Amino acid sequence: MKKYINIFIVIFYFGLVSCEKILNKDPIDKLSLEDLFKDISGAKTALSGAYRTLISTELYHENLMIYPELMGGNLKYSKTVNVQLDDVYNVDQIANSSSLNSTYSKLYDQLNNLNNIIKYTPSAIGLATEKNEILAEAKCLRALAHFDLLRVFSRPFNYKPDASHLGIVINLKPQLITDSSPIRSTSLVSYKAIIDDLNDAIILFDNSSTVFSKGSSQTFFSKKSAKALLAKVYLYTNDFDKAYELADDVIKNGGYTLISNAQYVNSWTGRTPSTESIFELALETNFSGNSLGSYYESTNLGGYRMFAATNDLLNL
Repeated sequence: MKKYINIFIVIFYFGLVSCEKILNKDPIDKLSLEDLFKDISGAKTALSGAYRTLISTELYHENLMIYPELMGGNLKYSKTVNVQLDDVYNVDQIANSSSLNSTYSKLYDQLNNLNNIIKYTPSAIGLATEKNEILAEAKCLRALAHFDLLRVFSRPFNYKPDASHLGIVINLKPQLITDSSPIRSTSLVSYKAIIDDLNDAIILFDNSSTVFSKGSSQTFFSKKSAKALLAKVYLYTNDFDKAYELADDVIKNGGYTLISNAQYVNSWTGRTPSTESIFELALETNFSGNSLGSYYESTNLGGYRMFAATNDLLNL
């Protein structure tokens, strides 16, 4: 009897081991974080994806470009049906159904991806200077995401003299489903996190080497564009001395020159950034989306076209 019990225990053990192997199979259509970030190549792929996210309709391919124009009174609707962001235009948003909820979610998805890059890249196999470059660009993109969230979903920095009013949720580490829900920081703390990221990036750029060999330099963050963004952040915090110092440095030492009025329109026809461009988004050659201009039309032609410049803007 004892022999049979021992045999049963052995069979049961191997059965458990077999089940464990079946249950622990990695999905064949996805990479684990460990596999993705095992070397510089994977970290570059993740960083490239973060840049690609910026040209989604929830971010700079529509909402973040059109939203401030609508709120600023520079746009009107050229048609009355199938319009977008009308709750923004009418200042009639409901928290659970706002048309900007997708933008909010997209920005935090972006932050989670960037936090993975920042967390796992240091342990990837590769040159230290390349890892510094990836970390610097990721920190710039993280600062930009937080900055966009603050500008859209929080009151201005000077709403209270000490900026103690609520800012946004600052996300500086990968957020897991099992983690407790984060809470909003004050505006002061929120802006400090952005400034810290950009200052860290500027230092990292000093000891880095290029990781993307194709494309224009303006389509990736650099020390110069990090300084330019930091200058803009300081403007929003009313720190005008630091804003001036950084902007003056970029203007004098960045190698940029303004193009003439005669050259201005043609500067938009090619794929190469102009000499006055500091940072811009790159569209791949086979980009399948509509152009940003497809949302604008002075007459009601249907389709996506729905926005037009207001008469007072045209008269200027």
